[in-house]
Amino acid sequence: TNFLETTRAIQVWKGLPPVSVKLTAQKVFHANTQENESFTFTLTPDSSKTLEDDGNRAMDNYAPQGGSVEVTVTGGQPQTITFPEMTFALVRDADNNILYNPIGTYYYVLKETAGSDNSIQYDSSSHSVKIVVDGAVDDTEMNNAGYQLKVYIDDREVCATDSKHSPDTNAQTAPTGVTFENVKLYKLTVAKTVSGNMGSKAKDWSFSLTPTDSSGNPIT
Repeated sequence: TNFLETTRAIQVWKGLPPVSVKLTAQKVFHANTQENESFTFTLTPDSSKTLEDDGNRAMDNYAPQGGSVEVTVTGGQPQTITFPEMTFALVRDADNNILYNPIGTYYYVLKETAGSDNSIQYDSSSHSVKIVVDGAVDDTEMNNAGYQLKVYIDDREVCATDSKHSPDTNAQTAPTGVTFENVKLYKLTVAKTVSGNMGSKAKDWSFSLTPTDSSGNPIT
């Protein structure tokens, strides 16, 4: 047994301070600035990865389960989405027996829940979240021992923290770099009126529509 294995065994026996993280994302609603809509987002365990076959600790009963967030967004104004705090900690029973050791790899899925408004184009993207929790030791005296945590979004590392930098309720905020975008779909109705005795109601007419910005410049 080497030093690292022995140290980790001591960590488990002593119980390290928990490590916490809060994931954030961005929301953009492409619509008129007077439009306000509510959107729901979820961070849930990836059920396609099992505990037995993939080592997905998120499927463990004691693991953080993520959660859902509802935000109200005004058209054209980016909004920050903050997901529920996730705390990884040792769990013991009343007799001090270890029920759960948080060291391991956790897989989650981050996505938007499609609403029922047919005039809104919802974001259908889905993002993989991998959280790796390991033991960390600063010295042989175990004075500064703590859990080490890293967050990966779509295989890209976005955050690294440990027990000392996220004690108790002071969770480390982890911007995921993910932006969910929605578009308001507007209906345009065009009517053509033919008047006068010489007007032909059987004639075909052609119409063109050129979208412009607030300054009147064509949008291409």
